Amino acid sequence: MEVVLGALPSLIPKLGELLADEYSLQKQVKGGIRFLQSELESMQGALEKISGTPADQLDNQDKIWANDVRDLSYDIEDSVDTFMVRCKGRKPANQPKIRRKIATEIRDIRARVEEVSRRRDRNKIDAIVAKPATTAVDPRLLAQYKKATEIIGIERARDELIKIITEENEVSMQQGKIVSIVGFGGLGKTTLANTETLDERQLIDELRVFLQDKRRIFADDNCPHEELYEVSDKILKKCAGVPLAIITIASLLASKQKTKMVWYDVYNSVGTGLEKDLDVSTMRKVLSLSYYDLPSHLRTCLLYLSVFPEDYKISKNRLIFMWIAEGFIQDGKHESLFEVGESYFSDLINRSMIQPVDDSSHGFITEHCRVHDMILDLLCSLSNEEKFVTIFNGVDHLAPPKVRRLSLQSCKADHGPPGDSMNMQHVRSIVAFPSAYHLMPALRRFKVLRVLDLQDCDLSGRDLKYICYLIHLRYLGLNATEIDLLPEEIGSLQSLQTLDVTSTKIPRLPLAVYQLRRLICLRLDMSIIVPNGIGSLTSLEELSDFHIDSSTNIIEELGHLTELRELQMVYHTKHEGTLVKSLLCKLQKIQNLDIYVTGNCNLDGWVAPLHIRKLRLLGCWFSILPDWMNPSHLANLSALSIRVREIQQKDLDILGMLPALRSLGLKVDHENICNIGRVISIGACSFPCLKEYVLWGYSGLVTFQHGSMPWLTSLWLEFTVQEAAKITYTETVLGLGLGYLASLQKVFIQIRSRGSIRDGAVEEVEAALRHVAEVHPNRPTLTIYHT
Repeated sequence: MEVVLGALPSLIPKLGELLADEYSLQKQVKGGIRFLQSELESMQGALEKISGTPADQLDNQDKIWANDVRDLSYDIEDSVDTFMVRCKGRKPANQPKIRRKIATEIRDIRARVEEVSRRRDRNKIDAIVAKPATTAVDPRLLAQYKKATEIIGIERARDELIKIITEENEVSMQQGKIVSIVGFGGLGKTTLANTETLDERQLIDELRVFLQDKRRIFADDNCPHEELYEVSDKILKKCAGVPLAIITIASLLASKQKTKMVWYDVYNSVGTGLEKDLDVSTMRKVLSLSYYDLPSHLRTCLLYLSVFPEDYKISKNRLIFMWIAEGFIQDGKHESLFEVGESYFSDLINRSMIQPVDDSSHGFITEHCRVHDMILDLLCSLSNEEKFVTIFNGVDHLAPPKVRRLSLQSCKADHGPPGDSMNMQHVRSIVAFPSAYHLMPALRRFKVLRVLDLQDCDLSGRDLKYICYLIHLRYLGLNATEIDLLPEEIGSLQSLQTLDVTSTKIPRLPLAVYQLRRLICLRLDMSIIVPNGIGSLTSLEELSDFHIDSSTNIIEELGHLTELRELQMVYHTKHEGTLVKSLLCKLQKIQNLDIYVTGNCNLDGWVAPLHIRKLRLLGCWFSILPDWMNPSHLANLSALSIRVREIQQKDLDILGMLPALRSLGLKVDHENICNIGRVISIGACSFPCLKEYVLWGYSGLVTFQHGSMPWLTSLWLEFTVQEAAKITYTETVLGLGLGYLASLQKVFIQIRSRGSIRDGAVEEVEAALRHVAEVHPNRPTLTIYHT
């Protein structure tokens, strides 16, 4: 049974807000609200128990009662939100009428609650859901989706596939060859297709270590190691070598109590079907086991992913701000809603319910995810059963009486807009995709809409003036929609939290946007002119993709946005960049900082906050590496890109100890005589998590020792012909030590000529580099540039 909690987690705190003096409700009305609070809290306790029980284990009475409570909670929240919005947006003279209306609605709601309570009086359950702690992505999980050759038993299938591909006949030589790999989702088709001829450790061996390593897994040393080895071996056999089943069950066990009895409960729950018959139904049972083991808040957030089509690359930030708009994330005591949402996202990855997508364009940081098609199929089935999301994807289905969320993905030629046959008055979220955007109902038909996401849909020439009717709207996603105008009416959306107009044709940000004082995320486009006044948006936590110049006062105004966690901007100035340094000193909550400054900008003396995670400062220089760039101050830093006048061996030694660093970019002053002729060595065990290394402008050489940068996949280096020639004729051909970089996949080299060089020197260096790439076990791609 899922999402039976409905709107209760967000509704109950709102009822408490209604009791505040600012709403001036009558004593009798407040009494009715207190009754609702108490009754709904009791219902929530009962629903917590029901929500963790698979649907096939519930009787019909429980299902009907849970559905009634869920629908009731949505209707109550809609009424409460409407009252709150109208009270804050109307003149005092109109408020008595609004208060009389809410008094009537509270009486009606109380009657409905009492009726539902009488239907089932067995709801007095004291169930408390512990607040989840902040969670980071388990780095061990990232490799499980990449190391295709680590699946045990795949060698035979891989060798057979290679044989089929390499066998040639007259037809294949002339026309090429297509080889199909078939089977149900999760069986390992993609894994097999992505295999390479490298010898790697096997995944099951890794999983056994993952499950048996006492330092990581065993919280209870009273349980003998051999007992868990025995049951884990049995569980692995039940998974029958299916990658998705193995990963899902391993993640489930990692979150369970480490006792033989608990693990055998998991073993018995899987059943015997999977090891005997690899069919869809038995695979779904494995996934359902992990799904129902999730806390209720994670099940709700995960189920929301059913609004996205199969194999869709989902932005982490986009998803989290949608969760916030829907009210799925509750206030954290010491964290923002977004930070709590990030912990939810990481938890779902660690439990293998969603798959992380590493993106080189984001510094190999997990900013996107995908949902495996088998898991998505399960989520869509549950969404349909519980009327959580109504999906238009070209499949005939019967729409529920009350549509709460609508996903327009694709359609048949004869399908008309859903608004023709459905009531849009209860829709909270609508997510439209390009192939089904023509099904989009008129905006004025939505009464309680909170999320409107039209990303990638063609809105060129469309007028959004009716958006003013969406008084509950909290998320407006217009990314890549070709829209060319934001109407002034957008200022009436006083509940709006997220506005995304990236990659649009909007020439100028309307001043009405500055009326949106609840805005926490504003994503612009570099082409959009931003007028003065942005400093009034003091609730902003994310401000990205915009440019400013010294003709405005915006750089000073940004200093008022002290809640900013993420800032991405370009600043054009003809003057000294002292304002940038002054601004950064005020942003003490910043976590992701990406700025490019044209002009002379020196950041000596600035100290980044302890919680900084991404730091990209282009156009700004440090004279030397700052003292605060060390492991104790930058424990959470995952991406760093800076410019420094001089770099020394000790600087690389210190940066190499940063525990979370995955992307490093260093731009050095090549004219600084201190850098010329030096050889810097990357020592063993340095940069344990680094996947991308960029070093531009250094006039010396960088060499790598055995065991350094074990996860590095992308390397960018620049050096002079003269320096390279000094080590070209050593025993290792080109003594950079690139062969020690075990995971290397891509190499980019820029060769500069400084002064006079002998004939053939450039060609010799190039030939040596190509030889290094050819003899490297990974055969990395090599790209050479000349300046």
